[in-house]
Amino acid sequence: MESQKQKIFNFLFEKGCCLTCCLRYLRGYGSAFVNVKESLSKMGISFSEPKEVENKETLCPACLNLFSEKSLLNVVKRISRDGSQYEKYDCRKIVIALSLPVGLDIRQLCLWLLMIREFGEESVKNDEHPDTSVKDALRAILIPRLCEVLKSTYDREGVTLNLTFTYPFEGEEVLELEHIKPSIFQQIKGRKKMKTEINRTAFEKNFLPTKLSQEQSDKLLRIPSIYAKEAGPAIMETVNLVGPTIFLAGRYQKFSRTVCQTPWILQNEVSVLNSVQEIIVSSLNRHFANNQWNLETDSFVRFSASGREDVDVRCLGRGRPFVIEASDSLKTTLSDELALRIESEIAQSGAVNVSDLQIVDRKQLVHLKEGEETKKKMYRALCLLEFPATASVMQKLNTSEPFTINQLTPIRVLHRRPFLKRPRVIYSVKARLSKEHNRLLVLDIQTQAGTYVKELVHGEFGRTEPSLASIVGQKMDILSLDVTDIDIDWPKPVQRNPVA
Repeated sequence: MESQKQKIFNFLFEKGCCLTCCLRYLRGYGSAFVNVKESLSKMGISFSEPKEVENKETLCPACLNLFSEKSLLNVVKRISRDGSQYEKYDCRKIVIALSLPVGLDIRQLCLWLLMIREFGEESVKNDEHPDTSVKDALRAILIPRLCEVLKSTYDREGVTLNLTFTYPFEGEEVLELEHIKPSIFQQIKGRKKMKTEINRTAFEKNFLPTKLSQEQSDKLLRIPSIYAKEAGPAIMETVNLVGPTIFLAGRYQKFSRTVCQTPWILQNEVSVLNSVQEIIVSSLNRHFANNQWNLETDSFVRFSASGREDVDVRCLGRGRPFVIEASDSLKTTLSDELALRIESEIAQSGAVNVSDLQIVDRKQLVHLKEGEETKKKMYRALCLLEFPATASVMQKLNTSEPFTINQLTPIRVLHRRPFLKRPRVIYSVKARLSKEHNRLLVLDIQTQAGTYVKELVHGEFGRTEPSLASIVGQKMDILSLDVTDIDIDWPKPVQRNPVA
């Protein structure tokens, strides 16, 4: 008596499916696709070799010949021929991303419907697809071949090979789908004509056996046959390489009171001419970017820091920890020589310095956000009193005892911060009188992260309570402010010897 697996194989084989697709519908997985005939034999499947028709390529109705040896060789040869594109990356790891035509999904569903009619409703239990996906099988076959030709290993953090496959009548077949379920299609207006589109998620969600009527199923089964006489195989249209994502960390100091942290664009106009991010990334571009990173439009580069300072606030001391996430990077390592060169190039701006530049692992990024509410920050503020300072004023300001303030979100940042009342701890205040004027004070303030220091000084009409102005009982304004330290010991300091 034939086993159920043999019956399924015979059914698919008679429909013209290639051996690889037969194995997919028998739930072959992973390395089983490296040697399909051997894997079928191990399953106890008996079969005869497919007959070759002279001067004619038989088209598999399930994969459109993606798994034919001719197609696979063409893919490998194409990538091998374009190997110079891969050689420009220092990374010897690859990962494969596949974009396949919707026509393959249509054929998968057609075979699914035919199997239900042949073998019963068991095939639609929980709408579980009856096969190993084309993507999984194609990856399993291509990975060892491409690793061999590119002399690489397969790793998720490697260079991504984006392989896009097309099918000659994909657009026409999508239009046929629209006649079956028009409600799920989007009409997207182009410059010249209306374009009908459906995304893969919508197809997988709405085109399932349990969500199709008998009439809809019959219409769908006719689609592959409409263009069968002129149909050709699916082919690889494009190969696009994207380098790995790296994370460059360090600490920056900002010496200018006219440079913001990140590009400041309001109503499509640049409000501040330069930023810390632009200064740093412009140097990294020259050494790491495959294509120049555009900060305004690119998703290839992201800048994150442990907090931010206002445009008119300097960041001194050890500097502020930051990390830049950069995709499509040519390099995955950073030598001491290159790090020093980049730091030197950034310093030439006169506005920003970077130290301890290094490549870190993605897992280390948690340190940047750790203690966001509890870490301490140190500031130095130059303040102006309404009246000359007295011994009483100096005594009230100098305190080493922590106290708590409540701050409403400052008016100046309400456009980008939620309206909240935030309690914040002030750990210490040290005040000294300026030698230049009896109303000028220099304050060293240690605060909890997230404290608005300008409002701590003048109170903003009572929106910060208590403020230093309310403590001394007179108006107090802030003339300039510097960040002097941020209590985060990350990234680790790097000891480098200057290159001669």
